[in-house]
Amino acid sequence: MERYTKALVSGAAVIYFGYWCMTRTTPSHDELLGRLPAEERRRLARSHDDRQAINQELMNQIQKNAASTKPVWQVDIEPSSIPLPPTPAPTTPASPVSPTVKPTAPK
Repeated sequence: MERYTKALVSGAAVIYFGYWCMTRTTPSHDELLGRLPAEERRRLARSHDDRQAINQELMNQIQKNAASTKPVWQVDIEPSSIPLPPTPAPTTPASPVSPTVKPTAPK
């Protein structure tokens, strides 16, 4: 029984120490934003405003459709007046063989 108590106390101490280290080294949201360059902060603010506008338009559409007596598959969907942000192009995985290294034949 003494071994289990020692194991539990040791495990709890390790977990507490890890959590303490994490809280001391992780920057807060404000500190993180303060370290960003001014251009990145502006881009982040624009992105946030765009997402807020898209979400508000979606909520308006949902409320309009919820007040309708039509079934869900017959509701009218209005096209968004806010353009969606562009989706990034899919990236292709890197080739496992470097193009500058030529494979050699086994001897």
